Amino acid sequence: LGIRCARDIRENSGMIARSFYMDALVELGAQKFKRAHNSINKALDISPDNTEYKNLKVVIKERGNL
Repeated sequence: LGIRCARDIRENSGMIARSFYMDALVELGAQKFKRAHNSINKALDISPDNTEYKNLKVVIKERGNL
């Protein structure tokens, strides 16, 4: 069971990263820049090469003066 659960987490890591990305978008829209920055960093921890996530991080930093 443990091995199967670990495999499922890896397979779903893209979905988890996407969830953090979506959180960051919502928080950005609500002008909660620090929270958005934390969320996008979590997404990038999981998917560090994702260009879309990197671009959103730049936007968050610019708009939030972070």
